[in-house]
Amino acid sequence: MDAEEINKWIVYLTENGLKQLTIKNRGERPLRLTSHIFSYLELTQLELQNCELPPGTDFRGFPNLLGLNLEWVDIETLKCGEFLTRCPNLERLDYFSWNYNINETAIAKLVNLKKLLWQLGTFKNTKMITNSKIFVVMGFLTKLSQLSLAFFNCQLLEDARRSVPRSFPCLKKLNLFGIDFSSETMVSFAVELICACPNLLSLNIKTAIQDAFPPGSSEVDYSRMGQLQLRNVGLYSIRGSKNEECMIKSLLACSPLLKKIVITADSPEVFGDDHGDSDFATKLLKLHRASPIAEIDLVRQR
Repeated sequence: MDAEEINKWIVYLTENGLKQLTIKNRGERPLRLTSHIFSYLELTQLELQNCELPPGTDFRGFPNLLGLNLEWVDIETLKCGEFLTRCPNLERLDYFSWNYNINETAIAKLVNLKKLLWQLGTFKNTKMITNSKIFVVMGFLTKLSQLSLAFFNCQLLEDARRSVPRSFPCLKKLNLFGIDFSSETMVSFAVELICACPNLLSLNIKTAIQDAFPPGSSEVDYSRMGQLQLRNVGLYSIRGSKNEECMIKSLLACSPLLKKIVITADSPEVFGDDHGDSDFATKLLKLHRASPIAEIDLVRQR
């Protein structure tokens, strides 16, 4: 089905009270959608992939939209942040783009969000943001139960003037993508965020791809980590650094209800030499576990 046929269907469906719409374009070029798509005022779910949106000046938003998933979507005329603020009842937002970031102010206005995938940085531009700014935005999202932060071409800066972050009791699932364990600032932020979520049940951390091996010492204060409610933890693409070891040690020691921690790696520092000797794997087995049923699943990546 080509672009013309798809847009004809969109025009037809606007007249029939459509509430859910998914368009996934697997072609090389973005699919330019007709402006009739903005006539779906009854839409509750919208998912678009590899498309171009041409909102006109009369676009007033989707007042009933609850779920929005935008992957590789270009929005013309209106900035992405302005587009989102015209969907005031959003509860779920997944956003990924090669070219555009969402303004932090726009995200903070989506006070009904329960699930958020927030991409920080793009191919075109390096995003610079402070720890405190992320915490401030989260402070407005009091209903948030699932948060995914993607540090993609992003430089996280420490703000010496920031105050202690507030608690986020509703957050149950946290995904952190692109965590650079060689950065004390980024690791400290991760620890602080975990500590600020007293009811967190699931934690997944995907490390950043780095050419240089992370330093062998750590200046991060892991002693701040008190008792956690975690049931499941995943650490992916680790390299056996000191910060990674300390993170795993702290999570095991502070999670009395933990069921399993999955660790994936493809590094000689983790799995050892050709004979299978590994100091890191040996250390993992000796770490104290607050939970008597906690399992450590160490998996070699392929």
